[in-house]
Amino acid sequence: MRCNVRCVWSADKCMKNSINIVGDAISQLHESRRDAAMVALLVTQAITVYGLIPATASQSNVPVGLVGVLPLLFSALVVLITRTEWTFAIGSIAFALSVAIIVLDCFQQYPLALLGADVLAIATFLLLTVAIFATVFAPGRFSVYRALGAIVIYLNIGLLFTLVFRLITLLSVSAFSGLPQVSDHSGFRATLEYFSFSTLTSVGFGDILPVSPMARGLTILEASVGHLYPATVLARIVSMAMQARGEHHENEAGETKNKLFAE
Repeated sequence: MRCNVRCVWSADKCMKNSINIVGDAISQLHESRRDAAMVALLVTQAITVYGLIPATASQSNVPVGLVGVLPLLFSALVVLITRTEWTFAIGSIAFALSVAIIVLDCFQQYPLALLGADVLAIATFLLLTVAIFATVFAPGRFSVYRALGAIVIYLNIGLLFTLVFRLITLLSVSAFSGLPQVSDHSGFRATLEYFSFSTLTSVGFGDILPVSPMARGLTILEASVGHLYPATVLARIVSMAMQARGEHHENEAGETKNKLFAE
């Protein structure tokens, strides 16, 4: 009887050790690929914002469907860079929503499918922004990884408002003036992206104007975020740097005291 109990206890202990070893290996793999995933996410976003979306609107040979796959890629990269279980869960949900967006993009000729894809895309980018924000601004020292993540969030805000403006325009065609026809999906998306980032960076050329109260309110909101976010990031960087410097001085003081006591 005792032998059976010991065998069961030993098997249970070995199972727990194996699970811990596998968990540690996954954690180390995640840590080693996290920085590379953040760089890949930033590069993908930059190519999307500054190259791919404008290229699809200029009647080039770039396939329009490629833009619809990007949220899926963004979600996969966010899953790799997240640190906590709940941010991993958010990234996984965004990944599932991205698959649904790709399916709905196949039925763009139907207004209801286009509207549903926009709503899901807004939810996806909102979830991704929250997950990245929680990862970048988590407690700890400032690093290049955090700096790249802050830039990713900034670009994500511009893309998120692009989708919001597109949803408003689908619900009310006269919400903005100076936009191309809604039927021109590529040109419509590219023009709204141009307006969104012009508002976010407070450039405001004036060729596209918000007309409806909802469009004006969200335009003001994006312009406010464009001003407040860089200031918040800068304040956070300074506080992290001061904290790291204080910890460094405390460590040096502790080492000095230990040397004096040793002598």
